[in-house]
This record gives sequence, structure tokens and C-alpha cells, in this order.
Amino acid sequence: MNKKILSKQNTIFKNAKSAFNPNVFILVFLCFGLLLAGEFLANFIYKALYRLLSSVNYITQFTVFQLIIPFLSIILVTFVWVKIIEKRSVASMGFSSQGLVNKYLRGFIIGTVLILICTILLAFLGAVKINTTNLSSATITSVFAVLIGWLVQGASEEVLLRGWLLPRIGYKHNVLLAIIVSAGFFGFLHLGNSNVAVLPMINLILYGVFASVYVIWEGGLWGICALHSAWNWAQGNIVGFEVSGITAVGGSIIDFKTVKGYDLLTGGAFGLEGGLICTFVLVIATAIIVYLNNKRAFKLNN
Repeated sequence: MNKKILSKQNTIFKNAKSAFNPNVFILVFLCFGLLLAGEFLANFIYKALYRLLSSVNYITQFTVFQLIIPFLSIILVTFVWVKIIEKRSVASMGFSSQGLVNKYLRGFIIGTVLILICTILLAFLGAVKINTTNLSSATITSVFAVLIGWLVQGASEEVLLRGWLLPRIGYKHNVLLAIIVSAGFFGFLHLGNSNVAVLPMINLILYGVFASVYVIWEGGLWGICALHSAWNWAQGNIVGFEVSGITAVGGSIIDFKTVKGYDLLTGGAFGLEGGLICTFVLVIATAIIVYLNNKRAFKLNN
């Protein structure tokens, strides 16, 4: 990886300056602590809202109880930690208002396009085929209702790992270590998912590397939050694959089915993230972001 992408002079690392400056081991321990605190907060909110939402439909319950509450809790706990313990602003994590809309929309489009590229490549190779399509108003409504949950879920992992852990390790130590640890932690978070195996874990870590260099390239979190959310939503609710081993609720506009014998390419029951096509797309996408970052750095220095 070129040194330009590993510069600690990037805004995301410079803004991580804090009087509280522990080493990587303590930071990883604290990351676990933030997750546990988020779970505690989520359980409290569950109890407060359970009766209120017990009579609503399953899609709404799934969106609120499985996507919004647990992951919003992680975001809130991380924000409180940064604000109170580290005495930094939330904006310093990569949430500058400058270019917010453009960065978010760009990230959302890129996340969707990456999943569509994976799907098109698999279809071209004969590894997947369309089972059904559904453009009914009920399906469209549920697909976009679940999107609200994906927007929170995708953002939460980025806030914790790329908005907090990555910059803190990069500021204290070096950027390469920050990328490796944050990407590895992202993979670790999915160890309990259904049908996880070696290749899915490799791809999850690769995604963590891609997300890290994307944040460094953009200098903020808006884009990667949108990209992550769109990636999951498009994968589960647009083209109908499992999302990291989990069947997406809310239906899908197009339901692709994998062809027997192509699991190494498709990821099988784990979903696209478990296949070699995803590996290929993530490697290329990461290389492009590194190239764009280095090209910009070259222009600024000449």
C-alpha cells in the first residue's frame, strides 16, 4: 500500500487528538466496552418500547428491534464517549457538514453499484439466475421501510470502527496498524453469523480495509456510512441475497438464486460477501480508492 494513503496528516487522524490517548491494546478493549454499553442501552430501550410496538407488523418490528435500536445505541454510546471522555466534537470523527449531501449520495450510489457489479458478474458466469421479480406496491413499500433500518445499521459499524477506532489507533501509532486492527475487528464482529467460513471472513476483513481507505480518501464518514448501508440494502432487498449469512426481511425487488456448484463464486448461504467475486470486486475497489488518493496527493505536492 502506497505511503500516501498511510499519512497521519489526513484530517481524520489529526482530528482524533485527545488528552486521553491510550495504546492499541486498551483501544481494542474499549471498543468491546462500547459495544457492551450499546447492548445495555439497547436492552433498556427494548423494554421501554416493547409493549408499544408489539402489535405492529413483523417488518416494522424487525426494522426497529433488530436494526434501529441496537445499532443506534452503539452510535449514541460512541458519541457520548467522544464528547465526555475524549472532550472532542462529534464532527471531529468525520461528520463535517461540508459537502455532506454529495458525500452521502456518492457513497450510497457506490455501495449499490458494487453489489450490482457482483451480481452482474455472477449472472454472466451462470452462477446465479433470477428466481422472481416483484414490483408490487407492498414489496416496494417494505423494501424502502427496511432501508431506514439499514441506514442506521450500516452507520453504526462505521462510527465505531472507522470513526473512532481507526483514527485513534492511527493517531497514537500508525495508519497501517489502524487499518489492520479496525478491519480485523470488523471481521471479528461477524464470527457468530450463520454459515461463516474462511473466505467470508477474508472478504469481511477486505471490506474493512476498503472502508478504511475510503474514509482516508474522503477525510470523513458520511460517504462510508451511506456506502455500507446501501451495500447491505442492495444485497438483501434489491437482489435478494443473504447479508453476511442473514436473510434480509422485507422481501426483495429481484430474487436471485445461486446455481448449485458455484458456491465458491457466489458465497452460497452466506451471501455475496462469502464468494470470490466479492473478493475480486473489493480488491479492485480498494485499488481504485488508493489510486485516487495518491493521485490527489501528487497534485497537491506539485
